[in-house]
Amino acid sequence: RRYLELAPAGPTAAEAWRQLDRLASATAPAPRRASGPKREEADRAYERGRQAISDKSYPQALAAFQQCLRIDPGFAECHKGLGASYARMGEPAKGAEAYRAYLWLAPDAPDAAKVRTTLMQYDQQPR
Repeated sequence: RRYLELAPAGPTAAEAWRQLDRLASATAPAPRRASGPKREEADRAYERGRQAISDKSYPQALAAFQQCLRIDPGFAECHKGLGASYARMGEPAKGAEAYRAYLWLAPDAPDAAKVRTTLMQYDQQPR
C-alpha cells in the first residue's frame, strides 16, 4: 500500500492494486449474488439504474442502485453503478467507496483496470 501512495501510477501499480484486491477478498468472503426471485428483483433495479444513468437522471439512478444493493449486496455491477451515480452527482468520495466495493467483488472484471485508474484519480484530488 505504501508503494501505491508514493507511485500511484507507477509501472507496477496495476499489479500492486490487483494483489491488494486479492488479499482483501481473501481475508473477508465476498457476498454471493442472490438467487431466485430476489435476483430477478435486483436485476430489474439494476436495469432501472442503467437506464436512469443513460437518461442523465442521476438521483433516480442512485435510488435504483441502492435498492439493488439492499436486495442483493453481492451484485458487483450495482456497486459500480452506484459509484458512477455518486461521481456524476459531485460526490467522488462516496463514488470511490462504491467503486472499491465493486473491485472487491469483481477484482478480475474486464473494466477493473479502468476503475482502478478512476480511483487513483480520485485519490490524487485535494480533499
